[in-house]
Amino acid sequence: GKPKWMKDLEADDISMVQELGGLTPAQLLDKIRQLQNLAYQLGLEEGMILYQAQLRSQFTQICGLCSY
Repeated sequence: GKPKWMKDLEADDISMVQELGGLTPAQLLDKIRQLQNLAYQLGLEEGMILYQAQLRSQFTQICGLCSY
């Protein structure tokens, strides 16, 4: 049968592992850099969304204290 670690893998996962296994070391490093850059960009976007939510919350609290 399959090794224990492969039991939870889907076809897409296996395909990705095979693709990565066929890369040269330089290509693999490039792929890793691309993934690191993507993760960094996603982190920046998430940080901006959280910051906007925090500002919105503070604005709502301030406006709730204002009487018109």
